[in-house]
Amino acid sequence: PEQAEGKVATAASDRWALAMVAFRLLTAESYWAPCPVAELLAQILRGPSSLPSEIVRERGLLPRQRLGPAFDAWFMRACQIDPARRFPTVVEQIEGMQRAFSEPGT
Repeated sequence: PEQAEGKVATAASDRWALAMVAFRLLTAESYWAPCPVAELLAQILRGPSSLPSEIVRERGLLPRQRLGPAFDAWFMRACQIDPARRFPTVVEQIEGMQRAFSEPGT
């Protein structure tokens, strides 16, 4: 999102991207629906609005791992538009993902 705003990418930008990569690895699809680049950038600047589990359900995806509420919460935090609201470090982000997949119902 920082680069879409014309700002310099930071470690927080990389952590945002890590969440997007995790979604793609788990579902084999992008979080963002196919659309023109200008629309995609606008969506990125607004931030994710749908929970990953909703996207999986709406698109009929078969993720490698069930994406439940704990993953949804992890993903939405990792993809906050305000970098200060994302995980402060990649270690904490990875530990958070690990907890999300170890919680019942995930």
